[in-house]
Amino acid sequence: DLGPTNKWAMFDTYINTSTKLTTSVGTPELKATVQPGVCNGVALLDIIGAGSVSVIMKNGALTVFSQTQELDNTFISDWYMYYFEPFDVKSDVLFGPMPPYPGATIEVIVTPTTVGTEVQLGAAMFGNTVELGQLQYGATAGIIDYSKKEVNEFGKATIVKRTFSKKMDVTLDVDNGIIDSVAARLNYLRSTPCLWVGANGAFESLTVYGFYRDYSVEIAYPTHSICSLQIEGLV
Repeated sequence: DLGPTNKWAMFDTYINTSTKLTTSVGTPELKATVQPGVCNGVALLDIIGAGSVSVIMKNGALTVFSQTQELDNTFISDWYMYYFEPFDVKSDVLFGPMPPYPGATIEVIVTPTTVGTEVQLGAAMFGNTVELGQLQYGATAGIIDYSKKEVNEFGKATIVKRTFSKKMDVTLDVDNGIIDSVAARLNYLRSTPCLWVGANGAFESLTVYGFYRDYSVEIAYPTHSICSLQIEGLV
């Protein structure tokens, strides 16, 4: 009832419960090894305090996938920004496609910027990716803020800062040959938390863990159709 223990926090169904580790010389990284079964994609969400993350897949003793991603996301366009722009890092990282070996083990490594700092990992997700269609321009992304503001009889406002969830509205271009299977898959996934990735992960704001609030399909053209999705994130 109190929530997951620190060891299992990154494996529950919530992002705002994080596995935390204060690194040291003896434990310079946050590591976890799992055997998820058939899996061709890994997502690490809500990363804090890390400089890089790595995913290593082994089939027995053979390494079949290994990738490290740096989290530096600072935008630099001139010398002033080079020296004075605040350091910015990615918080959501995707890995794949990976070879789907049924008995493979996957090791996740979160490396801090400097040893001695605390790193956090909100969610480590393992699963199979499915392409629903081609994302069209005009996608929108935002958040749902659960903070509370109260104003007393004298007009003084009190703000209680709470968590938030992401949301996005997207339009997909779907080939008519697979439109029925896409609709059937969406019907199957109703009220099911999934990781929704837009533009192959090129925009972090279009990566949302949650469920679709609504979808509609328009048989618009002889060869392809338009699918509209409203995704609401979970915290």
